[in-house]
Amino acid sequence: MQKCPTCPKCHSFYSTKDGRSYHKHPLLLDCGHTFCEGCLHALAKEGKTTVKCPIEICQAPTPIQGDVKELWPDLYTVGLVLYNQRTLLDRELSKITQSQMVQNLKRRDTDKLVDPDKCCKECLRKVATCRCEKCAFIMCMQCFDKIHSMSNMLKHASAHPSI
Repeated sequence: MQKCPTCPKCHSFYSTKDGRSYHKHPLLLDCGHTFCEGCLHALAKEGKTTVKCPIEICQAPTPIQGDVKELWPDLYTVGLVLYNQRTLLDRELSKITQSQMVQNLKRRDTDKLVDPDKCCKECLRKVATCRCEKCAFIMCMQCFDKIHSMSNMLKHASAHPSI
């Protein structure tokens, strides 16, 4: 099995949520082959009441009632996708933790300490100059740009001057 499984028809990576990757849920046909929901939806338009497996040597029909969303999800593939997402998240979190430790060591070496109430909550070294509208933390502009440029969810947040 692939480490990052893809649909054999469109070669797109499977996903567990629709978010930006529309219709990329792995679904099982009766023959046991797995395809993304988008590809099966396109095949269902051709067959109306059945989906024919696109694997040339198989071509087994799978009856559908209503929509292809009614087909069984491939739980093994979903689990593999979730495992890969979790591994990636853990790897990224370990990088952040390591960088924070380095920043804390640098902070101890500095002679001049910033007032804790006006200190950037990320690097703990610089004076906070802005506040994030989403997470409500005060930060220096450099940390705001670093954190918010890496997160898809926070990319659209804006910095407001801290008071």
